[in-house]
Amino acid sequence: MNAAVKPESAEAVVFGKPDERELRDRMKKELPTDTFKTQTWRVIWFLPLQAMIWGGLAAILMAGLPWYANLGLGLVVGHTIGCQALLAHEVLHGALGMSRRWQNVFGWLGFGPLLVPPEFWRKWHNVVHHGNTNAGDTDPDSFGTLRHYEKDPKQKQFTKLAPGSGTWYSYLFLTYSFSFHAQLVLWLQAKRRPTIRWITP
Repeated sequence: MNAAVKPESAEAVVFGKPDERELRDRMKKELPTDTFKTQTWRVIWFLPLQAMIWGGLAAILMAGLPWYANLGLGLVVGHTIGCQALLAHEVLHGALGMSRRWQNVFGWLGFGPLLVPPEFWRKWHNVVHHGNTNAGDTDPDSFGTLRHYEKDPKQKQFTKLAPGSGTWYSYLFLTYSFSFHAQLVLWLQAKRRPTIRWITP
């Protein structure tokens, strides 16, 4: 941090200029015209993903395979659920077009297994996260500011969970973190932070 900036005034410091509209207009001008067209056909990817998930679960439950085979299938099923959530993310951003009702159907397919309803995702991710991306403690998906990290000892413990921290348990992070974080946003952060307080059901 610049020594000339007093800690109490650091939150008010803004870097750059609010030029989002200018950047969007420039991108639309410079990128090919079909870049921003909806790609509804991509919704067919839900078919093979659903087939892999249900086929894997059926094999685990009924095929009588040894434990290591079931473990391998479980990893494949879990990975496929993650891929499906990424596709649902695109659906709920409107990249695939469709009516809001159909977006909700595919949103439930993708995020339902992770305990995240599509309407909650829209408010949390599309509105609050994208409206405050990397904005310190305002973005619910941010690890927070350096000052907050240094001030709160619990933050230092939390970052040890994340990939790159070097702890053995950080390798398990992606197996639970999305659902865990979603519940934190819904039940804790939404009640504490004014910018996302209205998310709560």
